Amino acid sequence: MKKQFFFLMIALMAMNANAKVWRLNNSGGHADFTTWTAAYNGASANDTIYVESSPTSYGDANLSKPLVLIGTGYFLQENLPTQYKNIWNASFNRIDFRTGSEGSKMFGLNCNDGVYIYCGNIVVSKNKIIDVYLGGDNNYNNIKISQNFIGYIYSGGTNTITNVIINNNFIYKVWPAWSDYRPSSIILQSNISGSIINNTISGGFFYLAWWEQTFSPAMQVNGFYIVNNIIRQGAIENNGVSNLSSNNICNSTQLTAIDGNQVNVDMSTVFVGSGSTDGQWKLKAGSPAIGAGIGGVDCGMFGGSEPYVLSGMPSIPAIYDIVMPTAVVGNANLHVNVKAKAH
Repeated sequence: MKKQFFFLMIALMAMNANAKVWRLNNSGGHADFTTWTAAYNGASANDTIYVESSPTSYGDANLSKPLVLIGTGYFLQENLPTQYKNIWNASFNRIDFRTGSEGSKMFGLNCNDGVYIYCGNIVVSKNKIIDVYLGGDNNYNNIKISQNFIGYIYSGGTNTITNVIINNNFIYKVWPAWSDYRPSSIILQSNISGSIINNTISGGFFYLAWWEQTFSPAMQVNGFYIVNNIIRQGAIENNGVSNLSSNNICNSTQLTAIDGNQVNVDMSTVFVGSGSTDGQWKLKAGSPAIGAGIGGVDCGMFGGSEPYVLSGMPSIPAIYDIVMPTAVVGNANLHVNVKAKAH
């Protein structure tokens, strides 16, 4: 058994060593590719594609092989310093993970439409996304939705999906129209199970009629482990024996005040309430969410072992400042000062 494990590790190391890194840029520069289609066709399984800043969307991406996609983050003008010179997003309209793309990961991207997942072993982390959809015809597992700025998460179909981890996201329930049929920030059918940990979640406005509106639920889930979240508004439906919940902060009585849950919390005492679009959800001094999570961690998106990262900056070095002369005289040395963050 040990020998088999050793040879498996050697094989995985060899596979990763052969993976290539490519640059995609549709706004100029000396990138490997200028269109998503060319980049996708040119990359092999397990390669990495750096999707660079652009004022123009890269369109739709439909994956049927495993790739790592890394963008530049979002809200780049609000959380300076972030990127040098070009502070556009790296945007797609829609990204689909189809059968064959198992093992794919995406970081630092902006999705104007959404991310649609139809297979397992997918990581969606540090992105700005309108919605994430879990669907398909086959059963699968291991979906990680982490550290994102998301409108809502929902599902369709009757297939079983297990080990769905939703952690350290800001989920705000975008509400595009009164006729929208997904009224919750997280609405997952009973065939889906997993964990909802350290998120900051808000229900959205739900129009009963054009003259009357109320808040939609924050969650509609079954079979989930719900801990260390901050529920700003909106009910938790289908809760009870089918869900396990503890150490959550609630603005009302969404949960019972047992197992570390706090109810009827004034949200003005929880967050700093100023700064960037995502930075305003940091905890203020004296917040009741500080140390209120399991093990004494903070509740909400900035708490726990994988805290939310402002602007969704990927975990790679980013140059945010370069100072250099425009010319030098004769054989004089060219002095360049570069500032970067490792993230």
